Amino acid sequence: MRFRVLSFVLAVGVSGAFLSEMVVSRADLLPGTDRKATGPLREKITGPVSDLPGGSTGGDVSSPGTVPQGTSEQRAQAQSKLTLSTVYEKWQEGEVGDGRLKEEMRHYEDRFGREVLGRDGVAATFHELAQLKAASGNTNPGNSTDVSTQGFTAVRRVRGVAHHAQVRSYYCGPAAAYSIIEYVRGTKKKSAWDGRRLSQTNLARSPYLNTDARRATPWSAGRMKVTLNRWISGSNKGWYVDKASPTPAEFKKALAWNIDRRRPFAVDAVEMRGNKHYNGHPVNQTIGHWLVVRGYSGSGAVAHFVDPLARSSAVGWSNPRPYFTGTPTAFTKNFLQSNGMTW
Repeated sequence: MRFRVLSFVLAVGVSGAFLSEMVVSRADLLPGTDRKATGPLREKITGPVSDLPGGSTGGDVSSPGTVPQGTSEQRAQAQSKLTLSTVYEKWQEGEVGDGRLKEEMRHYEDRFGREVLGRDGVAATFHELAQLKAASGNTNPGNSTDVSTQGFTAVRRVRGVAHHAQVRSYYCGPAAAYSIIEYVRGTKKKSAWDGRRLSQTNLARSPYLNTDARRATPWSAGRMKVTLNRWISGSNKGWYVDKASPTPAEFKKALAWNIDRRRPFAVDAVEMRGNKHYNGHPVNQTIGHWLVVRGYSGSGAVAHFVDPLARSSAVGWSNPRPYFTGTPTAFTKNFLQSNGMTW
């Protein structure tokens, strides 16, 4: 009898471990991924965040150019959005007319869905963008300080994204997502996917960032894009796409397009030990960390960020400020080449 009980306990334990592994693997599988083509996205769960390179605050360090897995449709959307933002930049510079930008926006939305679900249901329309451009000031192409030649509709546009300190040492991803969703959804904070209440804890679970299972929000898992789209639009398709190792020009396109249309976005930045760091982070550590991009000033010469590390009792670093700024070109080259941006 004792042998039968022991055998039953062992069997349950093994089955439980197997089911637990299945849950983690299924949560890590990006929606719509073709198992035959790419297989499930399996990650080794190593336990403490200190075991993950750069994971002291909940981010990570990927190999440069690592692209999160996704469907072919998601990859096509990412490329099309970059094309759309390029046309937007040329429209600002006066190289293309209104009709060209309208056509590109319509082509994009016909395939991937409309991008107008923003703060309380409204994002900046083409008409509003045109009004902003007209009100931006002198449009003389010969004026080097002209806003229109920089691809931005204003000298300064900083969105009112609230800072939220990460409530756990490895919650930079959930805290960044919380700030973005709170701003975009306005009063409609519950998830459009399953009605959950907005909290860092809920964002850290499956079917969202799945941070608790990994004790980090790795760039390669591609969960930031999935989370923002599911929570905001109730769909795996939505505004946000991933761009690995963006160039300064690509970051500026994202900055102009997203901020002008009321969409703050996320970046997974990496600071290498002994090299350049930002916002008072300790230089003796390699740090992978999620931030929010909330605006620009100087006609795009300065980017404005929100740092979940600031005032976090779970991390305990005293120097980081809730809001800080950086030069887009230098920030992109120094900190966005190992991971990337979810814009």
